[in-house]
Amino acid sequence: LAALAAVALLALAWPRRSVAEPMPAPEPPRMLAIALALAVPYLGMLGTFDGHFDWWPGGGGVIPNLGWSLVLGGIAAATAAALWRAEPPPAWAWAAGLCAVALKALIDFDFHSGGVLGTALLVVVCSGAQLAQATGLVGRWLPGVAALITATLVVGGMLTALRLAEAEQWIAGARQAGDPQVAEELAQRLGVEGQVPPQALAALAGRRAWDLATGAPGMQLAALDFLPTSAQTLDLAAELATAAPHSAAVALRHAQLLVAGKAWREAVAEAERAVSLAPTAPRVLEQAADVLDRAASGPRAAALRAEAARLRPLVHPGMRGR
Repeated sequence: LAALAAVALLALAWPRRSVAEPMPAPEPPRMLAIALALAVPYLGMLGTFDGHFDWWPGGGGVIPNLGWSLVLGGIAAATAAALWRAEPPPAWAWAAGLCAVALKALIDFDFHSGGVLGTALLVVVCSGAQLAQATGLVGRWLPGVAALITATLVVGGMLTALRLAEAEQWIAGARQAGDPQVAEELAQRLGVEGQVPPQALAALAGRRAWDLATGAPGMQLAALDFLPTSAQTLDLAAELATAAPHSAAVALRHAQLLVAGKAWREAVAEAERAVSLAPTAPRVLEQAADVLDRAASGPRAAALRAEAARLRPLVHPGMRGR
């Protein structure tokens, strides 16, 4: 999707030959400035910015947050008025800006954000006077290529979504394997006959989920929770740690399985790797300390718990477990 968005934005930003006379510049949009000055505080009153303003100086209440909303509304209105009076950038600048947005999406896809996507589309629309109708080779072959890429991505995405949805169903079943009705349904789906303990059913369902969730580390990590501690499970955890080398949660789970298998040295190394991946996440530090305790690294575990206690009031609640 990021590659397709990059192709589309680059095509829209491609330098074009003007086919129309320049249009006279309209009057400054006073109504736009007024709308921004009113809309931003209105959104602030609805609580749209509370998660951000709570961390701003003096924020954390209705009146302070409304005050910051008024400040931002004034800045937005003044910026809109000032930019409207500025000289429009040349054609190459429009292309360079959209190219930068597209390339950034290849690294960190953020076109799910209305602000990012809306800004990019607004730039495309506003650049119409400088970049008129597309001409040449790009204008001829791009629609067909874009349609083919889109169709391929849609079909591939649908198949992947169905596969991951089935994996989620197996994980949900494993979580509720203690319920007799769910256990019976699981046994039928798995083709298991006779009385099977719920833990065994959960393990079988977790393995099905693991196999289906290839390429989805978070889902495979959830499936690992239902697999019994064994050499095979440890191999799966090592495989997942290799596939998701930047995930502290995966490193922690691998460390927990290693320490359960009495691989003390490897468990300590993996726990330390989890700490290095999320050094400001209190929950990660606490869980790593638990692993180190079991591996007889008491002083280091105590230091991690002290650091977690120091960080907990400083770190945003949504980031404490990452």
